[in-house]
Amino acid sequence: MAHAWALLSLALAGPQVAEGWWVDASSAVAPGAWSVRSTLPCDEEEGTLGVAAVVYSRKQGTMAWGHASMRAVGCREGEPFDHEYETYSVTRGNWPEIERVLAGDPILEDAAYWRRQRHHIFAFRNDDPVDAGFYAESHRRNREIYELWLDLSREEADAMVAELEGQLADQRARLAARDDLAGRYGALSTNCTLPLQQLLEGSWHLPFRWLRELEDEARLRVLHPSRHLLARWGDVPERVERRPRPVFRRFGPAPEAADGPLLPIEPMWPR
Repeated sequence: MAHAWALLSLALAGPQVAEGWWVDASSAVAPGAWSVRSTLPCDEEEGTLGVAAVVYSRKQGTMAWGHASMRAVGCREGEPFDHEYETYSVTRGNWPEIERVLAGDPILEDAAYWRRQRHHIFAFRNDDPVDAGFYAESHRRNREIYELWLDLSREEADAMVAELEGQLADQRARLAARDDLAGRYGALSTNCTLPLQQLLEGSWHLPFRWLRELEDEARLRVLHPSRHLLARWGDVPERVERRPRPVFRRFGPAPEAADGPLLPIEPMWPR
């Protein structure tokens, strides 16, 4: 199995990395391996090394249309960073995520404030989505994750991260002042695809429309497989020609092949 971080290094150095989808099953491993952080070359690099549009597969319930986010990796003052940026609606169903992001903040006890923010947009950042197990949680719920690593200059990538971080800083200021959050969440407008709408050309509100629009121009396409795909494949392939689109999903634990280290390729970052 090809480790996506070795592949991404090649993508950053030149044109698109072959056809099809490269498979990275390392995100299905239990958190604690820190496989991404250990391969980022922060002894020699500085700034944003890559930005990806991320699409999660469809699932019954609130995720019937899928989900979208932005992911950025790089080095900041010699330390690696790996951030996933998302937007949710302030609702009872999403409250556990808000509690996680704002853990320890006394604003969580301000019931009147949160009643006023119902259905407003709440933006947040997941740090280390692979290493800390955020991707693994989606795999546990039997979902694939598709990453489209964008064809960007270092300056363009840095500007995108700066804009996303600026939005989070603005939100923190609004929360501290008990001001209303910026904008209202719309199921068919300002939804989970908002980070993509803000940073990329296009105003589509369906995650899979973004996937179709971006996949031909992406430098690198990476599939993080669900346990259904792992069970169907048996052995993890290095690459698949077409994006899998399973309707029926097998349940149960992932096969043993996904439980151990799946990172045989050394990182080959451009120097």
